[in-house]
Amino acid sequence: MHRKYFILPLVLVVSHVLNRWPNSFPRNENQNPDLFWSGMLLTAFAALATLTKSEKEVVMSRDQTNEWKGFMQITFILYHYYRATYVYNEIRVFVSCYVWMSGFGNYLYFTKKNDFSATRIISTLIRINILTLGLMLVNQTSIMLYYVVPLHTVAFFLVYATCWFPQRKLALLGSGLFLVLLFEVIKPPWGHEIEFRFGLDKYSAWWGMVCAYGYKNVKHDWRSGVAGFLMLFAWFWGQYHSPDKYAYNRWHPYVSIVPIVGYLLVRNCHPILRKTHSSAMAWVGQITLETYVLQFHIFMCRNVQRIIVFVPGFPVVNCLITGSLFVGLSWMAREATVEIQKLLTWRASKYQSLSQQEPAK
Repeated sequence: MHRKYFILPLVLVVSHVLNRWPNSFPRNENQNPDLFWSGMLLTAFAALATLTKSEKEVVMSRDQTNEWKGFMQITFILYHYYRATYVYNEIRVFVSCYVWMSGFGNYLYFTKKNDFSATRIISTLIRINILTLGLMLVNQTSIMLYYVVPLHTVAFFLVYATCWFPQRKLALLGSGLFLVLLFEVIKPPWGHEIEFRFGLDKYSAWWGMVCAYGYKNVKHDWRSGVAGFLMLFAWFWGQYHSPDKYAYNRWHPYVSIVPIVGYLLVRNCHPILRKTHSSAMAWVGQITLETYVLQFHIFMCRNVQRIIVFVPGFPVVNCLITGSLFVGLSWMAREATVEIQKLLTWRASKYQSLSQQEPAK
């Protein structure tokens, strides 16, 4: 058996040990704006120092989306670690960006590949959920602790169902009406936590599909860049006048698409921007799923409620040591998950092909 199959259980064991690490302190006591902004500044330096040009000029290339995910994920983790509640609205948009990308990417896949096989479903569900399910098992946690994972899972099935219909424009309209009916009219009694988490991004995946449907019709030049800048300015101006997060949460599901589209228009408004990406941020972008779920037990502990202490009295050194271990284990978990995904997908496709063969006469 491939050695990578043993890595995932090892990561889960380490998460169990560190989640109960005896030397720790409450995360609320770790609020430090200076260290948060210093971390953001170092992230910006790393991004600029690793700018890489590619030969192809592609709007929303894989490198660009990974760069986007990587920068957001670093910000997201530092937000949790240093309790940077003053950037809550921005973090809220970052979560919506991830769900938007799920709608965007899966829509492009299904419309190009026309692959609605059980193998595709199994492959995606394994990639998204297997690490989270393992963490739930060994740490006895709820799925809602890792709420972005079920968000992506539901988004996948929404896109799958939408793209399954051959009339794409009507299917998009129908799925949008379904979401409005579900969330604005019926309002099922799912409970506060599910209603809150899913309600904030109830339209994000749908907007991702809409953008995937029409993004090739957008001309990216200085005018689109100006339009994008105005969209970003409008969102920042609006959220600046809504500092209370509860007040902002009420508006977020309906306005989060504004900064998302604004960023994309600015990011792709010039050929140099379309050809250039940060390799460091793109590398981090490959492990956003793993870093998201493992931060609750490895970079922090007690289900993200406390800060692990390896080196008492030296918070920066402690953060660097914990962070290095955290990133290393996240990469190992990704490699193991991908290997398991390949194995189970291969077995599923083999079984499917055998079941489709006619019986011998």
